[in-house]
Parts: sequence; structure tokens; C-alpha cells
Amino acid sequence: MDINSKPILMGVETGRVRTLPGFLKGGRHHEPDSHYDAAVSFIRKVGQDLVAERTERLFHDIRSIMGLKRKELSFHCLDGEGKIETPLFGMELLLHQEPTNPKLYLLETIVHPTSAVETLLQSDVLTILSGHITQVIYEWSQVPDLEETIDRIEDNDLLRDCLHYRADASELTLQPPGKSISLKLNGERAIFSMSPGGSLQELLVGAFELWPQVNPEENSSSTLTD
Repeated sequence: MDINSKPILMGVETGRVRTLPGFLKGGRHHEPDSHYDAAVSFIRKVGQDLVAERTERLFHDIRSIMGLKRKELSFHCLDGEGKIETPLFGMELLLHQEPTNPKLYLLETIVHPTSAVETLLQSDVLTILSGHITQVIYEWSQVPDLEETIDRIEDNDLLRDCLHYRADASELTLQPPGKSISLKLNGERAIFSMSPGGSLQELLVGAFELWPQVNPEENSSSTLTD
């Protein structure tokens, strides 16, 4: 497996703003009733202890499980944003306001590989990231020809029957048979998501194998395997 472009790994958690540790009840604080910049700042302020606790716990898990020394790691946490850098990947935790409901927060966990993506399949890395990551995202380096992509998938006997797309070919979805992942692809990015009951290893392996088949820029002969 030789994947040229590096993906972004992401997991999201949502909940009511009033459940964040710094939210004061009894009328002292109020949940936002619409989306605006000050609401995001408020959410990050009342949720900074949640981010700090989560980032601190991840730092110690990484240090213990990967057997790293202090000088091999960096840690930063301030104003609802946490960052950890390791020799294999960088990790960021960031609070947002949930886009569809102003009374909800959204906590993103984002992982950027800094070495070969295959290192993410190491058992220690999988142990650390499991439970935090549910998506693998690839950004297109240039706008793709989605009609050509659909044509290529329809010529694949293994994938043709699990392909769905809009009539104008602006977006496609794919559920590979026997795989616990799904793919949503549009003109901006490809998002591989974990199916219910799936594992992080299955998600990563499936995404790493399927990506070269939908992206002609990848110089890889990888194919889906059972």
C-alpha cells in the first residue's frame, strides 16, 4: 500500500452547551439562540476545561502507549483549543458551535499524519485513536471530473452495484461490499466514514485501499481486498 496524499482523520462529539463544565446554571449563563461569533467564543470559554481534560488525557495515553519521552512530544492547550505533536502525527481538539443547532457544541478531534499514513495502522496508534476518530478525509489537490470518476467506478464489477450519485453528478456515495465504511465524494473532498459497529482499523484500511481507485492522481495499484 503506497498512498501519496495524506488524509485528515476526524472525530466529532456533540452535546448541549449547558452541559459544558464552565456553564453556570440558575440564569447566570444562557445557551445561544442563534449562530454568531460571540456564541463561538462563549462556547470555547465555558468548554475550555473539557478540552483541557481531554487533551491532557490523550497526552498521557500517547506518552505511555507509544513509549515517548517528554522531548518527543509537544503540548498546548488554551481557550478551548488543544494541540499535541508526536513523531507520527499531530492532533488538534477544537470546540465549535454546532452548525445546525445553536444550542449544541461540537468538539472536533483532528489528526494530521506527519509520516507515512501506513504508520497509523500500528497497534499503538490504533489504540490511542480508537474511540476518537470516525472519518478519514481527503482533500482534492485539483477539482476532479466527477463524471469520469463515476464512469470508472461503474466499470468496476466489485463496486458498481453499491454506487449512488446525483443525476447532475455533483456528488456520489459508495458502500463497498463487505466493508464497514462508506464514502461520500463531491467536488471538494472525499469523506470515508465508519459504519456502526466498525473499527478504526477497518476504516483506515478501507479508506487507504479505496482512495486510489476513485482518485486517478494516486500512483498506486492498491485494490480492495477481503
